[in-house]
Amino acid sequence: MFGITQDAFLNLWLNKGKIEKVSGVESFLYTYAKSKCLNAIRHNQVKERYKSKTLNEKERELDFDILNSMNFDTLALSELEDLISKSIENLPEKTKVIFLKKRFENKKNQDIANELNVTVKTVEAHMTKALKILRLNLSDYLPLVLITLILSKH
Repeated sequence: MFGITQDAFLNLWLNKGKIEKVSGVESFLYTYAKSKCLNAIRHNQVKERYKSKTLNEKERELDFDILNSMNFDTLALSELEDLISKSIENLPEKTKVIFLKKRFENKKNQDIANELNVTVKTVEAHMTKALKILRLNLSDYLPLVLITLILSKH
């Protein structure tokens, strides 16, 4: 594959008949190179989002596999789900909103900060607060290691 610069000059050569003035060469090259660079950046962003989404899905599958392998009885698992739901529901409102966006909508801290018009540090502080509360509420039910495994993904 040609580099963007080589590709721009090749395209200039192929389209030389369409350029009427010599001064148009610079504009043609600039516009073509700018367009190709922006397309390359967008393409890389799409690839990164796909990788991130795929990685999150794999992590979630692994979490479920680990939980399934632990042989919980149905009643205990149901109680745990209720306790987790109630613990999340009882979080302070802003903390709950940020936690749900991060954990269930798989949003990045920067995206959450932009959406809620707060700083990334504020998002991080609310996530830390949420995880601390959830660990505390769930610590009697499961070993701390399992809680940390499920809730501490960053």
